[in-house]
Amino acid sequence: MIVKPCGTGRPVIHEESRDKYFAALTAYDEQEDIGPLEDFLRGQTEKTWFMQVFQHETQSQGHKPLAAFAGESPC
Repeated sequence: MIVKPCGTGRPVIHEESRDKYFAALTAYDEQEDIGPLEDFLRGQTEKTWFMQVFQHETQSQGHKPLAAFAGESPC
């Protein structure tokens, strides 16, 4: 990852996407076409959110019954 850590909702630019990132920046710089950069950032945002949701779901697999929080044994 080359831009920032996960957790704030902003996209992470992954190392494997570096060439596409610079191509999108170049398109804007040379042609003033923001479309490729918008598309790239949208895709990276989706990828970042997917990874965050997947990480959250895999970490919260240990469901506890309500009785566990009250110090009681479940039925």
